[in-house]
Amino acid sequence: MNDNEISKLIRESVFSETGIRLSEQDPVISVILANKMLLNEAGGALHEVVRDIPNAIESSIEKIVLAVEDSERTVGSLRDETKGMLNALAKLEVEETHRRIKNVVSEDISLMVGQSTKALNAAALAAENKIKTLGAGLRDSKLFMANIALSIGLAFTVILFGVGGVVMYNFAHEAKSASDYWYGRHQQQQEAVDSLPPATKKLIADRIKSKA
Repeated sequence: MNDNEISKLIRESVFSETGIRLSEQDPVISVILANKMLLNEAGGALHEVVRDIPNAIESSIEKIVLAVEDSERTVGSLRDETKGMLNALAKLEVEETHRRIKNVVSEDISLMVGQSTKALNAAALAAENKIKTLGAGLRDSKLFMANIALSIGLAFTVILFGVGGVVMYNFAHEAKSASDYWYGRHQQQQEAVDSLPPATKKLIADRIKSKA
């Protein structure tokens, strides 16, 4: 329906109800036609907005999907970094513990062997000097028997320190076994840590950092 038809319809409606005839240039007709133009323009704009709604929704969904993918990648990266850090820290801790145990065992054995060797040398030297002194002044059977007794004592001392060497060897063997045992226990603990959830492992890693 065009503007002329609308104007005619309005004038006929007013005349039938009030008996008043309106001119085609009447202000009422102009206002009605202006409102019609505004409605037409608003309807066109509204049509464009409604038409763009699916595109806007699709764009929003794509942004949400991209944000979710970025979050998943970030979580995966943090999980891998945390696991790598825990493995590295555990490896360093195990190696350091093993090294300290070996150093302690080696120092204890070296100290015991050194002390035993010094004591043996001192005892042998004292016995030798005593034998020489007694041998130089040997005059009767009593002095001769004393010389024999000192020789037997020296032999007994050598045997005693030989037994001490065996005991030290057993101690070193037991210390090595203890070191291997605790190393295995530490490995088991590391495997248990690796099986923990990522959040728990991250908490452990933060505590290790704070202590360091």
